[in-house]
Amino acid sequence: MVRTILEANKEYSNRCRVLWNEVNGFEIEDGGYIFVVHLNKKYCDCRLWMLTSIPCPHTICAYYYLNEDPD
Repeated sequence: MVRTILEANKEYSNRCRVLWNEVNGFEIEDGGYIFVVHLNKKYCDCRLWMLTSIPCPHTICAYYYLNEDPD
């Protein structure tokens, strides 16, 4: 089940885009909303990553921006 959710989040992350990044954080646009992501703190404003421990689409978008695998 976790793999299914992760794959769905990967697909959804294609709709998101990185607007800005700093040393440890990113701003990710998703349908008119902006979410702040901190990869080193495992934090996203949408809170899905903290609630499920599965990378959310915004986090995956940030990992893809860095050319890293979110798995």
